[in-house]
Parts: sequence; structure tokens; C-alpha cells
Amino acid sequence: MKKIFLLIVFLIYSHNITLAQSPGITWQNTIGGSSDDYFYSIYQTSDRGYIIGGFSWSGISGDKTEASQGSRDYWVVKLDETGNIIWQNSIGGNGSDRLYAIQQTSNGGYILGGDSESGISGDKTEEGKGLKDFWIVKLNADALNIGRIDLQKIIERFTVLPAYPNPFNPRTTVRYGLDTDSYVTVEIFDISGKLISTLQDNNQTQGWHSVLWHGTNNHGEQIPAGIYLSKITSNYEVKTTKLMLLK
Repeated sequence: MKKIFLLIVFLIYSHNITLAQSPGITWQNTIGGSSDDYFYSIYQTSDRGYIIGGFSWSGISGDKTEASQGSRDYWVVKLDETGNIIWQNSIGGNGSDRLYAIQQTSNGGYILGGDSESGISGDKTEEGKGLKDFWIVKLNADALNIGRIDLQKIIERFTVLPAYPNPFNPRTTVRYGLDTDSYVTVEIFDISGKLISTLQDNNQTQGWHSVLWHGTNNHGEQIPAGIYLSKITSNYEVKTTKLMLLK
């Protein structure tokens, strides 16, 4: 049976509510793939978001956008302050790798700690010392900050940021900021103007938003490499960006 990687529930209390009363849920997010995903660590980051970590058996499915490199891999997920996924990273070798702790470092990167049964393979560059070993991994701040959304920035107008990565394979993140609550559609078209996929079609609140596109059409089928256009509409204002899918 699939285990849920994380059900995050943040509780907020007004000044006249006691702890004995039922709190109000500010937001929540269930994150996982098609197999077992185990959550072990969460840390609030300097940009008011959150970094969460654990380990996963899942391949590309659900919220998981990277294939497993072995049996279990470290799975790191970065959330914005309202629980939206900004980026994620699966790290592992050909054996079982379990992440138990994660924390942001002074230079904006992240330090990960857990245990590993993998030899030299995948992301693992050193042979094991025995059956299980400590495995400490430092994530580079400069690489992580490429294309990062500045959540502190005040949105004065409807803004679309560059997709990241672009060119891409197998996925890219379309990112945009709303200066007011609005009805939003995010659509992908080929260069002939044919609609390929609708990624978003609902009301959204003011603030930063992001949506992943996995290079598939509305039927979940992979599409050919080429140039595509993302069309983002907010309250009848339209912005387009060019995307390049590689194979």
C-alpha cells in the first residue's frame, strides 16, 4: 500500500482562541508518488518557504518528477510559503539510501544526512565501508538558486518569469506572479497554434505560483521534441513564453 510522503498541516490561532479549541488550517499539501515515500525532516528556510526531506521508492509519478536510481533514494522537496512545490531532487545510488535530516546552510545551500547501502553509482562517488554507512550530501546554493522565485518581491503587475529549465527534458516549471486574485489558465501550444495541454484552469489568489509541465499532451502522452509556447491568461491579460523540449 502506498504510504504518503507528507501531509503538511499548518495551524494558526487568533488571539482569542485557546489551545483547547479546534485550530484553523491555513494550508495543507499531500506529496507523493505511486509507491512508498517516507518523510523525516522539515526546516523553514530563509525565504519563508520550507525544505522537506525523506526517502522514496517511487518512480516518476504523482508529484515525483525524477526516476529512482536504486531501491530507495533521498528525496528533497522545496516548498514556497504556501506549500507549492518549487523544485525537487532525488539523490541516490544503486542500493538503498535513506535521508533522515536536512537543514539550510549559511550560504543558502542544504546539508543532507542519512545512511546508504550503495556503492559507486548514480550520485554516489565513494564505495561503502560496510553494509550501511553515513552519507552526507551538500547541495550547492548557486545551482539551486538558478531561476528561483523571489518570494519577498512585491508583485505590482501580472508577471511571468522564465521557465526553468529551458531547454528542458523531461520537465520544466512555468512560473508567474499575480498582483490580484484572478481566474488563470496556463496552456501549452505547438508552433502551429494547436492546443497541446491545459496545465491550469481555475481561480487563484494573489502571489507567486508555479506549475510543472512534463512534456505531455492532455491525454498524458509524451510529445515530440520541438518548440512550444506557454500561454498564461489572468483576467483576460495574456502573456506567452517559448519553451524548447529536447529528447
